[in-house]
Amino acid sequence: MKQLSGYLRSALYNIRHNKAYAAFCILGSALTFVFIIILLQLAYVISNDAPPLTNSSRVVQIGEDFTNRSGESIDGLTLRGVVQMRDLVEGYETYAISHNESGILQVNDQVRSVLVNFINSDYWQVNDFEFIAGRPFTKEDYAAAKPVAMIKQANARAYFGNEPAVGREVEFQGNTYEIIGEVADFSFLTNEYASLWVPYKYNKYLPSGMTSYTISYLFPEQMPETVMKQNVARALQFYFQQANEDVEIDPGKMMTQKEVRLSQFGDRMLTYGIGLIILLLMIIPAVNIVTLSIADANAQATEIAIRRAMGATRMNTFIQKMSEHFILVMVGMLLGLVLVYPTISIVETIFLDVMTGEGVRMFGRMNYWIILYEVLPLCIFFSLISGGIPAYLISKRNIADTLKGGTKS
Repeated sequence: MKQLSGYLRSALYNIRHNKAYAAFCILGSALTFVFIIILLQLAYVISNDAPPLTNSSRVVQIGEDFTNRSGESIDGLTLRGVVQMRDLVEGYETYAISHNESGILQVNDQVRSVLVNFINSDYWQVNDFEFIAGRPFTKEDYAAAKPVAMIKQANARAYFGNEPAVGREVEFQGNTYEIIGEVADFSFLTNEYASLWVPYKYNKYLPSGMTSYTISYLFPEQMPETVMKQNVARALQFYFQQANEDVEIDPGKMMTQKEVRLSQFGDRMLTYGIGLIILLLMIIPAVNIVTLSIADANAQATEIAIRRAMGATRMNTFIQKMSEHFILVMVGMLLGLVLVYPTISIVETIFLDVMTGEGVRMFGRMNYWIILYEVLPLCIFFSLISGGIPAYLISKRNIADTLKGGTKS
């Protein structure tokens, strides 16, 4: 313990007297880990069942359009088709319907562009949103005279500031809705881009003119995926036969919500692409830090040689230099963690709000287990590759040559 304390005191002393070097290492590490943390968080959202898609592995999804045998595009299931399919599909627990329309929202004396999702009440059972205020609407709310709506946290803050959103009103497609619930922000990588959810009975299909819906069937946990897909495919094939549509439904091409997400963003991208990007993010700044570290080590060569002459071993010298570098990299990683949300906010404001709509977020809440189990080991690895080389070179130098002014062992 006394020896460790000595390493730390020596490292802190060198850091205080080499402020430019310390600042470069900290800022270089911070920039590296800002992007590493963001990449790992996004990879987690894509590859895991993060809210609201905690059930994605047992939800089979039907899209809003199909292609017949002639290669022509035909509409998917309208509300009438949804009702027919309800009795045709076997073994499911419940289902959700979804239809997105973009348009102008009037709210709190403001005019906003928004994407609204028209859904059924079981949508909240299929998709596991985190409610931070109010409640989801139910079947009883569909029959009520007053239209109701749910809103996303980011949009609630944008429209109402710090005031509660529940109880406020918004107007869309000529209908005035009372907000009865607010859900926490989530990543756009879940394929949900809407900021407002309302009952499908109020859908005027404007401005798209499309009347078809996406349907998501939730199956029991113990049911195999192949059986889920076969049940949906069989029912869908029968539906199109009854509608005299020449469409072939292949169960092998049916997809769960999770498979849809992975096919869109690429499972190979997760396996190879993100790993390669993270490796490059570490190697490029590491090369610069190694160069600067070698120069800093040369400046301390005489001091280190004197310590060696007084009894310090090569291992002592190596650990001393690595302790200094590890402190700098660790501080840089913590600074990077602090800078993650400001960086994301800039990206969301400049790109996502423009391309996808207001309130779209890269990811909802940060998963801090990723910091502990993935980022911290990467921090240690980064310390070793960027600080280990100069520490090794300085530790193996010949004492006599160094004190005579030489630089090589």
